[in-house]
Amino acid sequence: MAVIDNERLSSVKDGGMGEVGRRTGLGRWLGWVAGGLFAVGLSACSDAPEPTATVRPVRTQWAMPSTQAAAASYPATLQARRESAHAFQVSGRVVERAVQLGERVTRGQLLARIDAQDYQLSQQAARAQLAAADVELQQARADLDRFEALHAQGFISAADIEHRRAAAQASQARHQQARAQYQSTVNQADYTRLLASLDGVVTRVEAEVGQVLAAGQPALFVAQSSQLDAVFQVPEQQALRLQQGDEVQVKVWAAPTGWRARVRERSAAADPLTRTFLIKAELEADTNTLRPGMSATVETAAAASTGTLLPLHALLRGESGQAAVWVLDAESMTVRRQPVRLLSVGDQLAQVSGLPERVEVVTAGVHQLQDGQRVQRLAEPEPAPALPQRLLDSAALPRQDAQP
Repeated sequence: MAVIDNERLSSVKDGGMGEVGRRTGLGRWLGWVAGGLFAVGLSACSDAPEPTATVRPVRTQWAMPSTQAAAASYPATLQARRESAHAFQVSGRVVERAVQLGERVTRGQLLARIDAQDYQLSQQAARAQLAAADVELQQARADLDRFEALHAQGFISAADIEHRRAAAQASQARHQQARAQYQSTVNQADYTRLLASLDGVVTRVEAEVGQVLAAGQPALFVAQSSQLDAVFQVPEQQALRLQQGDEVQVKVWAAPTGWRARVRERSAAADPLTRTFLIKAELEADTNTLRPGMSATVETAAAASTGTLLPLHALLRGESGQAAVWVLDAESMTVRRQPVRLLSVGDQLAQVSGLPERVEVVTAGVHQLQDGQRVQRLAEPEPAPALPQRLLDSAALPRQDAQP
């Protein structure tokens, strides 16, 4: 029994080792297959073509630096340099108005008149008082002469002569007072006639016949039409450019010809509501055909600047918020980002600096590009744009650090 058991035991051991061997061989064979498949996969991957970069279609135009001086225009109103409010210096009822609205007047011409009866009566009373004072003064002087003669002969004392001299001096003072009072009444009677203080045109009428006016209340306004100003408002960036003496052009809607004018006055502070500055430009030529209050347009020449005109849609915001454009390299057909500086911005065009001579700038598709990206033109480059009339309005010029 012991022998049989040993034999079975040895057979079991041999059979067990055979099973392990068979399993080990199968594992090696599977490893060889997996390795072969992996190698085939690698070779297949290495043989696959690399993906090509996307070629973007773009439109371009030539950018040529040029010097531009854009004209800015502003609505204006013609105003007389000097407009005087004429008022009576005394109160009273208006009995006559000698001029009409819009009528031309000359210096010293009668404009209006108030009732002078009361002032004439006061003048007559003052004249009578002056006559009485004159008689009193003559009597006092005669008495003084007689008493001085008696004093010289020793018939009166020194105290009496001093008393007579004081009486004569008092009569002299009362006479001067009466004369001044009379002159005042004469002036008041003259003040009942309102006269023009300058040559001009009547712009406003505030008094009618029968109306009672107080002293100093305006009755008529007279403007000196021979010297007119074009008054207009400008934004702060343009106000800094306009200096006293600068020439501007004024076009009046009611007149076919233009007028030259020079800046005469510029407000020192901006208007708190509109944040604009008031400018007054004096018209140099004869303005007899013009009237205060007429509407006009003032054109100013903006400072000339050298830059490149580009459409607004060609600009993009670059790094750090700086404006930039895409410049095309015609040899490699790739684009690169080029920072630029804004000089002015209009409705359709922008003037920039920082571009070299004669470059090709991308104008369409700018937001789909990257540095070094290959592109394809949809058409031939467009020519550089010219500055259309009034397209770049320097009244809307941004600060030079502004961005699109």
